[in-house]
Amino acid sequence: MDAGRKAFDRARQRADEVQIRASAIDGVGLRHSLGAGRRQTGKPPYGWALLWEPGHRADMLKNGWKSIGKLFILVVLLDVVYQVIVLRFVHPGKQSS
Repeated sequence: MDAGRKAFDRARQRADEVQIRASAIDGVGLRHSLGAGRRQTGKPPYGWALLWEPGHRADMLKNGWKSIGKLFILVVLLDVVYQVIVLRFVHPGKQSS
């Protein structure tokens, strides 16, 4: 029984190390992509500009919704289809897993 517990603890520790490493890689990738985007367009990231540049906020929200509106609707539709097929009922706001 003790060997099983040790193996479980080692596996959990290894999973934590992998998660930390993956998070660090994601963070570095995010930083580089934001920097590259700013260099290419000369504009700050969308979310940052949305928060800190109120003069253009309405136009930015309108253009942002135009950009992702169809994708958002498709994602919601796919989630509803999944819930109907797998759960046999639509649970509004429930995260499928």
